[in-house]
Amino acid sequence: MAKPAEIKAAMERTKKIFSERPSKGRATKSTTAEMVDGIHCRITDGEFTMIADLPKAMGGDNIGPSPGSLARAGLAACLTGGYAMYFAARDIPVDHLSVEVTADIDYGSFHGLDGTTAGFQELCYTVMWIVPPIRPISWPRLR
Repeated sequence: MAKPAEIKAAMERTKKIFSERPSKGRATKSTTAEMVDGIHCRITDGEFTMIADLPKAMGGDNIGPSPGSLARAGLAACLTGGYAMYFAARDIPVDHLSVEVTADIDYGSFHGLDGTTAGFQELCYTVMWIVPPIRPISWPRLR
């Protein structure tokens, strides 16, 4: 696991590279989802492979997270990484960091029902971090 000092060093290294050669900081990424069986999909992103499915009540086999779960997970992981980088760059110690992403969804949109809109209706996130306790300062006793 990368330690804050390693994260900070990597950020400083890449910042130098990107400031000297901005094109090195730009990329086009691609992710592919392929239907395997029914709604179950195999997702490939570079060297990583994941699966997605829907619950049985929605016609899936429930053998993996739903695409909506993966979208929320991606956003939560991106934000968590961003905050970890922010804290590391500023030498702010953190004992715990988590991001919870919640989304309102109207499942009626899967069936094309009038008055519904596909996708997330509202999306919000909550960040929680815990810093180590601050050691009390010993002041000399005044007499």
